[in-house]
Amino acid sequence: MITPSLPSPSSPEKDTSTRLPVKMDAIKVAQERLTAQPTESLSPLQIHQAALLLEEQETILIDKVNTLKEEILELRNDNYKTTNILIDSKSKELEVVTSKLGEIQQRISEQSQFIKNAIQSIRSKKTRSHTTQKSNLFIQAVSIGLKGYVDPEMTSIQRTYSGTHQKEFSKLRMENAENLLYSVISGERPLGLGSKDDQMGLALICKHRDNFHKMCSVYPSAGITDTKLISKIQGFINELEELDSRNTITLENGSRCFVLPGGWSGHYISFEIRKNPDETFEFIIHNRGEGADSENLHGNIRLKKGDKTYARTRIPIRVRKDVLLDPNFINFLTTEATSNNPESTCKNVYDRIHEFLIERGNGKILVSENEKLIASLLQLRESRVHSSEKREIDDFIFQIIKSDPNFHSLQLYGTCGESNLITTERDMASTNVQKALKRFSIGEIIDGIRRTYLVTPALNLMKTTDCNKAIDELSIHVNENVQEASDLVILRKSLLEYETLEKEIQDLENPIIINNLTKSFEDKKAKKLELRKQLIDTLAPYFEILETSIKSIRNEEINNKLLVNLNMLKTYMQKGGSPNSLYDFKYFFKDFQDKLKGNLSEDSAGFLAFQDIQKAGNEIQRFTYEIYDFEKKFNIPEALNQKKEFLDNVKIIINATIRSLADKIKPNGFKISPKYSTNPFVVALFEELQHQVIIKLNQAEKLNIHLAKRQTQLSEKLTKVGKKPKRIVPDDIRDYIEQIVEKDNSKIVRDKELMDNESDFDKSTKQTLFNFGNKFKTIKIIYSKELQHQAMIALENEALKYQKILFEQISHLTKLEMQRFDANTIDARKKFEIEIEKDPEKDQKIIEFDKKMADLKNSELQKLSKKYPFKKELSTFLNSFLEFIESKF
Repeated sequence: MITPSLPSPSSPEKDTSTRLPVKMDAIKVAQERLTAQPTESLSPLQIHQAALLLEEQETILIDKVNTLKEEILELRNDNYKTTNILIDSKSKELEVVTSKLGEIQQRISEQSQFIKNAIQSIRSKKTRSHTTQKSNLFIQAVSIGLKGYVDPEMTSIQRTYSGTHQKEFSKLRMENAENLLYSVISGERPLGLGSKDDQMGLALICKHRDNFHKMCSVYPSAGITDTKLISKIQGFINELEELDSRNTITLENGSRCFVLPGGWSGHYISFEIRKNPDETFEFIIHNRGEGADSENLHGNIRLKKGDKTYARTRIPIRVRKDVLLDPNFINFLTTEATSNNPESTCKNVYDRIHEFLIERGNGKILVSENEKLIASLLQLRESRVHSSEKREIDDFIFQIIKSDPNFHSLQLYGTCGESNLITTERDMASTNVQKALKRFSIGEIIDGIRRTYLVTPALNLMKTTDCNKAIDELSIHVNENVQEASDLVILRKSLLEYETLEKEIQDLENPIIINNLTKSFEDKKAKKLELRKQLIDTLAPYFEILETSIKSIRNEEINNKLLVNLNMLKTYMQKGGSPNSLYDFKYFFKDFQDKLKGNLSEDSAGFLAFQDIQKAGNEIQRFTYEIYDFEKKFNIPEALNQKKEFLDNVKIIINATIRSLADKIKPNGFKISPKYSTNPFVVALFEELQHQVIIKLNQAEKLNIHLAKRQTQLSEKLTKVGKKPKRIVPDDIRDYIEQIVEKDNSKIVRDKELMDNESDFDKSTKQTLFNFGNKFKTIKIIYSKELQHQAMIALENEALKYQKILFEQISHLTKLEMQRFDANTIDARKKFEIEIEKDPEKDQKIIEFDKKMADLKNSELQKLSKKYPFKKELSTFLNSFLEFIESKF
């Protein structure tokens, strides 16, 4: 690739027959140096200057060509003889200049597109951008770094720092792309950007993000009509007809497009307007979040894969250009179909889009052939019995979905800003470029978090020293607002609880403290056990007295039952009771007491001994409970897990309270609410509090660990050399469906070997014909039209195969029957010959016998042909297949 460099004034070009202007000489020198100097040695400023010189050279040559053409035209109108000589001279000069212009333009077309796009993006920049506002970093981290990422430790952070941030987020995305582009121009070679095509793809994304940010910057708030914006968007739509427009993007396939911000209150989506090479126009909705369950636009295909659900999230609507140019439609897009409008809803936005583009504009949602065939696969999946077969179909559907540009995973958290913008860039550059850009963006976020939250000088810049001081400061300014004040009370209480739990966890993880606690516990437990044992030992004489009294009861049956109960009580007391059987223990004593009352007087020695045992039993039970409580309390692993679980819950409350405050003080995470619009100091105080909470909960360090993990994963993907997955095309799906259908049909005919037993044949054939009929009904009633035709043709082919098997089986059984008939005929003839051995008319009678047996055989054959009606039934089925196919297709 030709690379530009600074011109060198010390290397003037020697004169030629046609002298170009002095400025042109400098440009030519720059051009010559362009090929000699490696890209790595060029600064962005050098590239900037040399690229501008290239463009200027092209302009000068074009002007020179036009001037020469005009001069030649004037000379031809002259009558002087010398004009022919001048015309020849000018014509030769025109050839030289035209040739040089062709060379310049060829070089520009070969190498300068990347430079031109790059310079457009960084023309006004001398250094890389750094937007590191505190409120932005965690939002960026969640939206970009943790999009589609599942980890329990990050769930609370993801829920807290998510939401719709249209204008500011577009700026951050633009800066990330420009900073990466800047590094490439500066001579770096980031992973995934080694080829010229990848670098040009990055430049294209940079241009797109710059255009999109400019569009977001002029969007009105609160649904206000802006006629200038309407005209601007109409102009962009018309520019889609131009080959090279600053405001549109030209894709590799020749399509041109631009993107508008969209959505409704609380949710961002993207609108893409595209002109295809075949002169058709499309309005494309990108939505991976709220509203993606609307079957009217998103269809009804959903596939769950791990933590993610896949659906049609990109909705291309083919529509005429004049429909898109309708000022009422554009006004709707900029006032109602935007997350800036607090009154807009998903239903209203989707209904109006459907009304404008499909109902009134005669537009059509473009459903890929792959998606239509997925519907057939899902029907086949539902008819599977075994889960392994369902999983196999699911895996194939997943491959199809990954190949379909209209299908993506639904967003897991409030990452609509990134989720519904990244899909607009899929056609602008390779997946390597997109991964490299994401990896770079995560690196910028990690660095920003480190500089903002983890470096001591940054921490020293804060006005407050801890969370409580920050709450105190903020409380002064929100006391009159009950909701905010209430949130601060909850936050203070939760932070105190967090500190307490954190200290308890640290103690439980400290070996010295654990040893001291364990020793103390063991001592207390030993004392309790000894006291309980002494009490149990004192009960022996009372049990003896009670046993003697029970044995004195004359009723042997009652005597035996009470003794059984007494032995149970002894065993229970000797073990010290159970901490989980208080109710059973009391119930048992009451039941035993009632039985004794009916057989012993209440003032008897036995009954009094029982009462003493009961009192001691209550005391023993109390000791057991205390011992159990000690064991539970000082079960270190269990106690530690419980404390950590409590701590996680407190973190959730803290983060939820921060989010609640942010929604009240800073709606959408960036904008100051009307309540505090005249006092931005309140917002600054809230950011200080938010900062203190992030430090207190150690969120910055944990977040950076997970972001680094994501960055490493992307690096591995970029360095991994592997075979690209095969792109699934409709014919692949049809072949797969055919395999499934054929496999299903192969189960209809279970017996394909010839059978000698007529009963087995009869049973098998009836079952097979039933299977055919059942399958026929399933295809007619359950299958969609797309699947019906393929399934019915396959079923007909299977029936024709079976027809052949059936005929062979009937022929086989008929042959066996005739063989038996012939064998019987031979035996009968032998017997008959013996009977008429001496009969003078023997020969005549044998002839008559043979004739009779031949007639009988023919009669038997006729009976056999009527005996098997299955041929007729199968023919009826085949006719039904043909009639159905002809009527439907």
